[in-house]
Amino acid sequence: LWSAQLAASAAGVLLALPTYWLGRALFGKNVGFAGAALFQALPVPAHVTSDGLTDALYLLGLCTGLLLGVRALAKPTVGRFLLTGLACGATYLVRPEGLLPGLAAAGAAAFWCLRGRWKAGPLAGWVC
Repeated sequence: LWSAQLAASAAGVLLALPTYWLGRALFGKNVGFAGAALFQALPVPAHVTSDGLTDALYLLGLCTGLLLGVRALAKPTVGRFLLTGLACGATYLVRPEGLLPGLAAAGAAAFWCLRGRWKAGPLAGWVC
């Protein structure tokens, strides 16, 4: 019980980093900081990430997968999409819903290829 609570607490503290970077990538520095600070300070996320269940580790993996997916879509390289897939696969080991960020990134990449946003580039042969 103690080791599960320790792992969940560590994941809850580490969750501040991808939350900040995701907010910063999508909206800006101030929004990233405010989002990470609010998530760490509000009582419901603190309660969810402090128990010995898989919620804290799942949220850490989900947020990391989303962050890597956003970065892969911003500057598409094969390595960035592979990192997104690895993060989603590791999160899948915690919960099956961990595949959602990878599916979202793949769906957005396919949509952008079909719409012609990515005419040529490093992913032309891989994704389109």
